[in-house]
Amino acid sequence: MLDEKTLRLFTAIHKTCGGNYKIVEENELLSTFRESDRVDGSLLREMICNLEGHAFVDVRYAEDGEYCLCALPAGLRFLQEVSGKKHDERRNRGVETLIVFCASLLGGFLGALCAVLAGAL
Repeated sequence: MLDEKTLRLFTAIHKTCGGNYKIVEENELLSTFRESDRVDGSLLREMICNLEGHAFVDVRYAEDGEYCLCALPAGLRFLQEVSGKKHDERRNRGVETLIVFCASLLGGFLGALCAVLAGAL
């Protein structure tokens, strides 16, 4: 639903404002991004409008490089879902690694057992 940059922007807004309205300067929001992201004021306004369209933030006003923003519960739920999915992916990766390790250990043991039995005959 949201691209990486917009998600990073919402995370910064949530950390800054929480559930309360707060005046945030454009430079403060732009500092969340690296120079290689190439985010400028117009792209920032576009991303904020996108977040407002999804009801993730409420914008009271946006003038002269200042925004009065509040992170809304829908955005927080989305942020929790995204972080929950990442957590599930990490947990699944750990389970898969454990299964592969156990299978290789069992295969090595069975191969050694076969070699010992073949040598005994």
